[in-house]
Amino acid sequence: MPSPNEDPTEVRTSISAEIVAKHIGDYQIVRTLGTGGMGEVYLARHTETDQTVALKVLRNHVADNPRFRRRFEREAKLIQTLDHDHIVPLLETGDDNGVPYLAMQLVDGQTLADLILEQRGIDDADRSGVDSQTDTAILSHASATPDDSGKSYEFIANAIADVAEALHSAHANKVIHRDVKPSNLIIDRKGKLWLTDFGLAFLEDDQTALTMTGDLVGTPAYMSPEQTIGSHSEVTRRSDVYSLGATLYEWATLHRPFSGNREQVLVNVANGSLATPRSLRNDLPVALEAVICKAMSRSPDGRYPTAAAFAEDLRRFAAGKSVHARMPGWSERLFRWSQRNPLVALASFIGVITTIVAVLSMQAIYSGQLVLINEQLEKSNDDLIASNLQLEAREAELSNQLFISDMSLAFKAFEARNLFTTKQLVDKHRTQASPFGTNRFAFELLNYLASPPSSTLLTQHDSPSTGIAVSNDGKLLVSAGEDGSVHVVDLQTNQRLHQYQLPGRLDCIAISPDNQFFLTGLNESIGFCPIKVYRIDDGEEVLGLLGHWHSMESGTFSSDGKLIATADRYRQVQIHDIDGNVIKSLDATTRNESLAFIEGSHRLVYVHEKESGRELRVLDLDTKKHTVIPTDVLVAQFAISKPQGKKDAFRVVSQGYGSLSVSDFGQPSPFIEFDSFGVSFRCVSISDDGSLIYSGTDEGAVYVWRLSDRSSSNELFRPLIVPAATGRIYDIETVAGQSETPGFITAAEDGKVTLWETEEKMPIRPSNQTVAYRNTRTRSITTPYQGSADVFFALRSGEIVHYNPQEGLHKIAVITQIPGKDTVELAVTEDASVIAVCSDKDLKIYDVQTTKLTNTIPSLDLERSCRSLQYMGDRLYLLYTDEVLVYSVPDYSLEGTIKLPSDNASAIHRLPKDDSLLIVTDKALCVVDGMSASIYQQAESAADQFRGVAIDSRGKQMAVIRSNRLIEVCSIPKFETVAVLRGHVQIPSDCQFLDNDLSLATTCEDGLIRFWDIASEREMGSLVAGKSLHNRLHYFDDFDMLLSTSDAIPMDLWVTKRSQTGFASAEQTEEN
Repeated sequence: MPSPNEDPTEVRTSISAEIVAKHIGDYQIVRTLGTGGMGEVYLARHTETDQTVALKVLRNHVADNPRFRRRFEREAKLIQTLDHDHIVPLLETGDDNGVPYLAMQLVDGQTLADLILEQRGIDDADRSGVDSQTDTAILSHASATPDDSGKSYEFIANAIADVAEALHSAHANKVIHRDVKPSNLIIDRKGKLWLTDFGLAFLEDDQTALTMTGDLVGTPAYMSPEQTIGSHSEVTRRSDVYSLGATLYEWATLHRPFSGNREQVLVNVANGSLATPRSLRNDLPVALEAVICKAMSRSPDGRYPTAAAFAEDLRRFAAGKSVHARMPGWSERLFRWSQRNPLVALASFIGVITTIVAVLSMQAIYSGQLVLINEQLEKSNDDLIASNLQLEAREAELSNQLFISDMSLAFKAFEARNLFTTKQLVDKHRTQASPFGTNRFAFELLNYLASPPSSTLLTQHDSPSTGIAVSNDGKLLVSAGEDGSVHVVDLQTNQRLHQYQLPGRLDCIAISPDNQFFLTGLNESIGFCPIKVYRIDDGEEVLGLLGHWHSMESGTFSSDGKLIATADRYRQVQIHDIDGNVIKSLDATTRNESLAFIEGSHRLVYVHEKESGRELRVLDLDTKKHTVIPTDVLVAQFAISKPQGKKDAFRVVSQGYGSLSVSDFGQPSPFIEFDSFGVSFRCVSISDDGSLIYSGTDEGAVYVWRLSDRSSSNELFRPLIVPAATGRIYDIETVAGQSETPGFITAAEDGKVTLWETEEKMPIRPSNQTVAYRNTRTRSITTPYQGSADVFFALRSGEIVHYNPQEGLHKIAVITQIPGKDTVELAVTEDASVIAVCSDKDLKIYDVQTTKLTNTIPSLDLERSCRSLQYMGDRLYLLYTDEVLVYSVPDYSLEGTIKLPSDNASAIHRLPKDDSLLIVTDKALCVVDGMSASIYQQAESAADQFRGVAIDSRGKQMAVIRSNRLIEVCSIPKFETVAVLRGHVQIPSDCQFLDNDLSLATTCEDGLIRFWDIASEREMGSLVAGKSLHNRLHYFDDFDMLLSTSDAIPMDLWVTKRSQTGFASAEQTEEN
């Protein structure tokens, strides 16, 4: 891609490999430093002295041209006459077998052009072909500037003043440079600026022309106006002053004084159509602007008379003194403008006089002339309307850029699990109701993921809500506030029944199994903390228990209500009978934020610390025996499910310091554990049936995992993340909801006690009881057409399955089973009624509805595998590495073979609205039309070979995945580049057009799904989907839903709020 600083008049050519490989005179070539139109510069080393120099050699294709040889020899003679601290000195000249060369001092730095590019933020990858690529690049490093270079206008002024004095020294020797520009100035590591490249210079007294009459000598963007006419005699010392002023202009403003194509630049230079520097950079000092404008005056007489005068004024500015230059007043600017545009000025003057005459004669104009004026006004209005439309289009473009930037920030916030910031950024564009964003799938998806599920505020405390308890029958809730408040809520009506105020700080609460009493500790900062039991109906104290010397952290009733257990902040656990007697006291040697009796028994679960760490212990109060529940985390809190079916069939989830562990009682080790999840877990809970675990965090989010959604290595898939509060979640309890999935209740730092329904927000992962879902992966995938509701999978475990959300949102249907080790490719007819399954042995045809095998075609060659297959019309096309087999439908007789013009084919696609196929090979894209194939597009090198293709729904553009990790969006059929998407770490494995082909979703081995805006070529954001070499994507148009595959899970569905409409219909179908 061209650099923004690229001069369209300069062309970079290839460097002669022959010269690089040999000696030049007494110099050994080391490497190439730069290339220009006439010469090449090499880093060279003297064979005897070992001195390192910059060796400039006349290029092969111009070496035989007498005019260029004379110019090269003249440069050597001119430099020999110059001696200045800021002019790169010539060390030696010579001729090696007809190849002239100049040995010059090597300057360790970079060109000013490259420095300007760095300050403009253009990286090295974008610098090919810019002005810095000339034969003056006598550098030892690509970037070697001092730390303070370019940081102040004073530094810039002093540096340019040094060059001006160098020019004055050359002028004193009657040498005119004629090509002063940033790429001919080199700044070394000490900040010293050097002038170089006198290849276009000439002597004032020498009238021998080395350029043809009318030749333009120099770089247009830095030429003086007199140079643009091509006259040798018009070029003077003040021409160099102008070019140096143009260089100062670019360095100070970071913009070229003139831009456009060659003709536009030459016209603008000749006319003096220059934007004032402060219009480009408003912090530019006025004095420096005046110096620049004087140096770049269109008339030579208006410029500094000498380069020394230019340098003097720059020194005055750098020293903080007043400068001699002054900005022209309005009258002078008007006069200069009229000089540059005499015809326009005359026309304007005549227009003014005509207007005055017209106004004075208005009373004499007949009514017919008024009509003409009205027509002119209407035309003006039309022009204004057109201008407004252009402004609106520009505003929409800027709005889109802002939307993409905010989306990128929102995705990063979501990745950091900052759901509140994510929602703020999303809502910023939701409220604007602009055409951008509200229809983008990435926007709707992120909005859905960051939005909480349905919730009900049960009660509100005036202080942090520190604990909650739900009755065994799920009918009552009691909540504790840090300020001593207790609220009782009827969970059947979600109404608060009672509110009590107790004398102390409350950190926990428990409810008796008969729903008659609640238990809590009246904690004090210093002193004894009493334990009390109160009646729920009236708040009356009914029992006082032996308290703790430290605050009570947890408490619980046994399931029969006969025992009460409490624990303090540090180590003591007490068990009381219902009469208040202490029957057991334990030294747990650690804090117990959780206590629980196992359902239907007198077995107490608590945390005990020993030398090797904390462990979960079970004390049987009837037998006095201890058992240990295995867990691999430093336990801070835990929760226990109720036994299901048989005795002791309960499950324990424990958390501590960002780690979670799930264990089944009686098993030797946890079956799920993960560390360093990246958040600080505060509390945990588990559903009664042990199928879901919940964890609240200090950041206010709740994570919900479905334990059945895990890989064969017991790694949990992505959870539901609920932004439940703006502060810490102190406690969490599960409760039966209105759906099959249990809801949960949170107690938060903001005092809110909230009931959450999770069913609608849980991730959707369709499955089938006959498929070993956790132990299989997706091998291949096919659909009838882009956006179809029907998706077919070949799983590694051998099943061929069909998924359609309209036939059951959470179900997949198995069509057949094939050997898992076979290579399998699929194709389906456009109406999704017939599926072709091609394995290593044969081709089988199945009826999708009945799953019956209708045809079997033996493989013609067992030594090779089918790469892909595709139905089109009444034919089925089987792709092999170098040919396509064509079968007639419905009898599946072999109709013929199509030889491909390029081998190593990998995929076959149907071009929408066209009776042709597109075949992807490594080196070419081929088109199959009828029974012949031809090359559509070829890869230019191994770096841009083809790895995959996605075609949009209209058949107007395709996304091409290249080996260099780029995705190029091209038009069909001209294959013109529409956009290039950069930023993938690995080669993308799949991509999908979204949002009426305005966006693209991509996936690759790193496990990320990236969303791109095609128009701006920018990434909107990414989500973690799961790593795999062959991840696949499919978008369901009717459901606004994206399917992804990975090594972690055969299929994962990413849904939006707009998906709910389609889900409602699908759920109704599933129930029927």
